[in-house]
Amino acid sequence: MDRASVTLCEGLDSTQPKTIAALARSSNVPYSTLYKRAHGQPSIQEKAQKQQYLTPSEEKAVVEHCLRMSIHDRPHPLKFLCSLALIIKR
Repeated sequence: MDRASVTLCEGLDSTQPKTIAALARSSNVPYSTLYKRAHGQPSIQEKAQKQQYLTPSEEKAVVEHCLRMSIHDRPHPLKFLCSLALIIKR
């Protein structure tokens, strides 16, 4: 979880008003970020994870294959990696 989500979960102590502005001041997280998280907007990292073409395990397989080929002095051209990703995705 990002800092804003953690801050929203922890909240404020009972002596401070329960507003997003007070929470932003006490936690040093921008008000706009806290407001967006409180209203359901995902963080940039969460959004990027949803837009990934390959899963982390598939990415690891591509990297291991490329490293194995480069050890044997047969590195792949970059345009081959796109077709390799398509093959792995199927």
